Amino acid sequence: MIHLGIAGGAGRMGQSLLEVLEQDTRFALGPVRVRHVKPESLSSNRCFWVQTAQELFIKTQVVIDFTSPQASAEHLEWAHKTRTPLVIGTTNLDEAFLTKVQMYAQDVPLLVASNTSLGICVIEVLTEIAARALKDFDIHVSEAHHIHKKDAPSGTAKSLLNILTKTLGTSVTDTVSGPVVNSKIGISSVRAGGILGDHEILFASDEETIQLSHRCLDRRLFARGALQAAAWLYKQKPGLYSMKNVLELAS
Repeated sequence: MIHLGIAGGAGRMGQSLLEVLEQDTRFALGPVRVRHVKPESLSSNRCFWVQTAQELFIKTQVVIDFTSPQASAEHLEWAHKTRTPLVIGTTNLDEAFLTKVQMYAQDVPLLVASNTSLGICVIEVLTEIAARALKDFDIHVSEAHHIHKKDAPSGTAKSLLNILTKTLGTSVTDTVSGPVVNSKIGISSVRAGGILGDHEILFASDEETIQLSHRCLDRRLFARGALQAAAWLYKQKPGLYSMKNVLELAS
């Protein structure tokens, strides 16, 4: 069994991971880090709660991190120091962080995913295919999440935009509503209610439209995807990986 550590055990994703882990025989639950919540206030009594990154990474075989950019930066340092494979599901990461990830990946297996859904991974592949084939179409990316999500656009929407701009060699215009101006790609975000995560890519010409869409129905799908990524990453050599590698969809 793989000895798994979890960063952000008190958060929504951390709690989902703990729930899904109860039915996953590939893993033995190791340290679970919480920073701003007292461990005794949490419902699960079977966890080995820790409050420092050092405690999380010592004697752990792989770590899943759904926290904040600041906490993930600390976890990245400890993953490199201990050579522990790390799945990073944190969003809103800056260029300095991603540059360090590329450097550290020479020494330790690292996987960065703005969305650990297997379905979103497939959507990303289809988006690239569609963008190559429909170069003259207008494109709009839209996403919707719950009212408590802090970053906008979502990390997944940014990943989709990166795929589109890289494929088409164009730029992005952020528009909440109305026509896209001076760009072939637009983006819009909604924060409302308890929406778990909706993403859509619209390709439109004067004659037809094509829509690629994904809707999250259960937060546990992200946990299951992260666990699949962790089980896969544990067996890999040092390098920088994505969910496409996990599903063998990388070109």
